[in-house]
Amino acid sequence: MIESAHLESFVERFSAKASKATQAQSKLKQLAKLDQMDDLVYEASMGLKFQYLKCPSKTLMDVSNLSFSFKENELLFKDLNFTIGDKDRIGIIGKNGKGKSTLLNVLAGELSPNTGNISSHSSLNFGHLGQTNVKRLHDNSTIIEEVQSSNPELPTTKIRQICGSMLFTGDLALKKVSVLSGGEKNRVMLAKILANPTNLLFLDEPTNHLDMESIEILTEELQAYEGAVVLVTHSEDLLRKVCNRLIIFHKDGAEFFLGGYDDFLEKIGWDDEENEGSKKAKPKFSKKELHAKRQVIIKERAKVCNPLKKVMDDCEEKIMLEEEKLEKINKQLTTASQEQDSEKILELSKQVGDIHIQIQKYFELLEENESKFTQLNKVFDEQLLAIEA
Repeated sequence: MIESAHLESFVERFSAKASKATQAQSKLKQLAKLDQMDDLVYEASMGLKFQYLKCPSKTLMDVSNLSFSFKENELLFKDLNFTIGDKDRIGIIGKNGKGKSTLLNVLAGELSPNTGNISSHSSLNFGHLGQTNVKRLHDNSTIIEEVQSSNPELPTTKIRQICGSMLFTGDLALKKVSVLSGGEKNRVMLAKILANPTNLLFLDEPTNHLDMESIEILTEELQAYEGAVVLVTHSEDLLRKVCNRLIIFHKDGAEFFLGGYDDFLEKIGWDDEENEGSKKAKPKFSKKELHAKRQVIIKERAKVCNPLKKVMDDCEEKIMLEEEKLEKINKQLTTASQEQDSEKILELSKQVGDIHIQIQKYFELLEENESKFTQLNKVFDEQLLAIEA
């Protein structure tokens, strides 16, 4: 049904926005009238919330003298020592190819270290979102079945909610794993983690393949999560909002830093990487030069992204106005139906159809600009990180 499909889309987009909460709730009530409350409410609402399993210890994991290499005499990191406390938020940062994901895989037991020891508390239960563990998904399973397998005790409505939070709403959640893209499989892995109670999260680039609103909600949920988090990310926003400890990969390996991202930039900063074949390393930017370069990128971001954001905001406002029109016409339709005024019913029905077409156009324009906005922001985040690296 057109009405049902539109309501689902409306609730999915606006339920997480405080300014639209009342309207979204109104749409949920309309869905109930269509006898689809059980499925659609959970699918349309953002169920992106990590479940916590309490651990009696203040220390979840202790890492001592850790080293790892794929090739002999080419250590990615060595003599790495740190502990993971029950509330820690540790960001792993550095250039690509330095060993960030490898360290996460070693901590998660995917790889064995060359030397050193990792001791974990007996009550530890972690979730691991890695670049390679999507291979553990079962091709013949549906998305719902994969998520359900992480926690068979969860009711179907909750599983539906989790699938919806990963953008698998309605019949999309019934797709087989075998037909999914790499990004979709990554979202299924994150959904499996959401379904399983944990006290430690290992997350490798968790914002990849999510839309803008999901990234915002993910960031909020990581802040609210009662357990510990260790994550690999290039997002400065995520580092600043979530992480209070860092593991920094540079040309000499990796080191643990007791402080947040801005503390690191202020107190240490990035080492100068020597170019291959160059006899002399390039000098560091001074703080003044770094600030000037950051301002250039920030201004360019605003120049490129602000017009997209304006279109997105305009679309949302127009959708809301059309929704208000639709609500009024639906009331008139109810009255015309009670009065059996067939001429009026035909006239109002045509107006309803025209409004639906207009709303669909606004949604398509909104999604097109939102996709561009998200991609461009990622590019500018990488540029900001690059000048500091």
